[in-house]
Amino acid sequence: MGNSQIAFARLSRRILTSTRVRIADTVEAMPEPARSEVSRVVAAYLAKQVDRDPPRNIAVAIALDLGVTDEDKLVAISAATAFGGLHSLLLDDLVDNKGQGRPWTDVYVAHLLYVLHSDMLQVISPVDWASRGRNVAHQCQIETYRALLDEELNHVGRTSTYGSASIVWEKCAPIKSVVERILSVTDRYEHKDAFDQAADAACFALCTLDDMLDWPDDYDRQRFTYPIQRAIEAANLQWSPAVDGDVRARVAHELLYGVTHHSLMGEIVRALDRAIGLTKAISPSLSTLLEASRTSARASWIRHISYLQAVEDHLRVNGTARGLVTT
Repeated sequence: MGNSQIAFARLSRRILTSTRVRIADTVEAMPEPARSEVSRVVAAYLAKQVDRDPPRNIAVAIALDLGVTDEDKLVAISAATAFGGLHSLLLDDLVDNKGQGRPWTDVYVAHLLYVLHSDMLQVISPVDWASRGRNVAHQCQIETYRALLDEELNHVGRTSTYGSASIVWEKCAPIKSVVERILSVTDRYEHKDAFDQAADAACFALCTLDDMLDWPDDYDRQRFTYPIQRAIEAANLQWSPAVDGDVRARVAHELLYGVTHHSLMGEIVRALDRAIGLTKAISPSLSTLLEASRTSARASWIRHISYLQAVEDHLRVNGTARGLVTT
């Protein structure tokens, strides 16, 4: 790890500590009973260290590269991203539980978390908030809800081809509202298109990788995420409750051994390549973070192929090879 990476890691840890304090202070300032309800949800998520998510580091990296050195401003950027992430996590949990296992009051808590996210965006750069920032934040949120509605209506409890992979990255659209505020405070709007495209590519890569890892839980909830749907189509199947077991077995094969795994990993690496290319000249710190993600994804891909090849070689020696490695 180079000196600049070490310095960024140390600063990031300080920002994370201060972000937790900012979140606690912001929630504490709310009136009851909202304070207790929001605190309950936030505390549960922070206990899982969800505020260490990549988007928070991405936003801080961009801000540093564009000249934001004031740590209080960096904490506001980190907190805005954290509140946006907490809002998304709670919505996701509410949808997954379908009203079971969570208090119904969490619907209101989710909205309050979005309000806190929006308030923190304004803190980052209040100058043109009314004329530009608020509109961008609302547009990003509508984009997110559109993707969530698409997923719920077309990919839960039924299989349906993804008309576009955009649904994957649109669910992460609020990160772009944070970046927009960074561009406002640094007066660097000429980079907005590049950062938006890079955010889409990076979010697609990271979300797809996460969905590949979480596919058993998603499948059990009949949430046919992008990787699961790709696997079902590769197997030329249609899902229904009557054939659930057979479809699950084929999805497992495709995502663990078949061409779908390799195809998706290829998409992930290419998406990260694109994000790195878009940001290398304007945000070296972000590019470095993305390169680390790409290196990790490639290493995982290579280990996976090596493992499958070793298994196949073993089976072949014993006369039971089944062609596990399909590239």
